[in-house]
Amino acid sequence: MRTPMICATTCLALGACATDATDPGEDPRAGTGVHHYVARSDGYVRFDVRHVEAGRARLRVFVADAELPIASFIHPEERAELRGYVATAAGVDYRFEVTRENGDPLAYEPLLVYAPIIDLYEPNDRPETAAVMTIQIFAHLFAGIRTLDEPSPELADWYAVDVTTSQLDVRLDDVPSNLRASLEVYAASDPTRPLGVDRGIENGEALRLTVPTTPGRYLVQVSADFTTAAVTGFATVPDNFVHPYTLWVNQ
Repeated sequence: MRTPMICATTCLALGACATDATDPGEDPRAGTGVHHYVARSDGYVRFDVRHVEAGRARLRVFVADAELPIASFIHPEERAELRGYVATAAGVDYRFEVTRENGDPLAYEPLLVYAPIIDLYEPNDRPETAAVMTIQIFAHLFAGIRTLDEPSPELADWYAVDVTTSQLDVRLDDVPSNLRASLEVYAASDPTRPLGVDRGIENGEALRLTVPTTPGRYLVQVSADFTTAAVTGFATVPDNFVHPYTLWVNQ
């Protein structure tokens, strides 16, 4: 197996790779190439299996010493380079195992590239941590994986709006093309019973919502089904990893 090349980006673009990260190390077991990486902050990892000399490459991703993978990719073609993207959470140890499709050892060269997700309003995943907003927000529908079952049950961002009029207009634009979003408004006194809901029918669909109000604080929730938001293989980076949504409120 070739010497691993591990690096991390300091921006969202993956075109350049700055070698400012420490080598997470290689821990071969039973003929498997194993690489560890601990993310410095919430973000995502791109793992490339390059220069495959024979067979079909398989990449499996685990959290720490877990036995079941959070992601598994197999390239459909022989001797083809394999790429996988995985949403990562700060401080979590991720294990990347590379073999042939049948589990046999594979001659390859690995490349791991890390990119942080910059979201100025996190942490705002619950009503009690809602970020206060006035007119416009740019943020990411994104959550790094901490276990096989997380994030669960959905991606969610909460915002608090102080309303002084009899109506609140909310608009969600620039929804990532791989997500079907939901938009909900609540009274801050009861974040369990929505006053209004608009759910997208298609991925990337913009949403609109108008609710009658009285002066006071209200909560806006932006969320999405996580089914296709955590991992992907072979192709481009998932849109929600790099594409922020726009949230507008007007009263």
